[in-house]
Amino acid sequence: MLARFPSRPEQPPEPDPPPFEVIYIGDAKDLNTRPIAGHNRVERYVELFEDSALEQLYVTLSELYDTDCDDYAVQRMLSFHVEAMLVWRYARAHDHPPVLHYKDTPKARDWVDRVVAKHKARAARLASHD
Repeated sequence: MLARFPSRPEQPPEPDPPPFEVIYIGDAKDLNTRPIAGHNRVERYVELFEDSALEQLYVTLSELYDTDCDDYAVQRMLSFHVEAMLVWRYARAHDHPPVLHYKDTPKARDWVDRVVAKHKARAARLASHD
């Protein structure tokens, strides 16, 4: 998960449902190259939130429980399932998917702009209370 906070949270947020500050939920096959390096959602984050130093971008990682199966394809299906479940729980709690869930398309642009504005307003409110 990628999340945006004006300053480092004192404690990791509970993942269920994911908090509003979560901006992306996804799995990674190789944590040596992801979640930051070369990730197209990070480029989109910089574009939307004007945070090229990534000062407000936070990453959380979670191991999935053992599937009791050595078949890589089965293990990946569990990963996809957990990702979809968390995205659904986020959307149900916040009335929209995480802002970086969709690529930049004309169809998604209006709601992305509205959600980014909500994120920026909330971050400003939180920062003013620090």
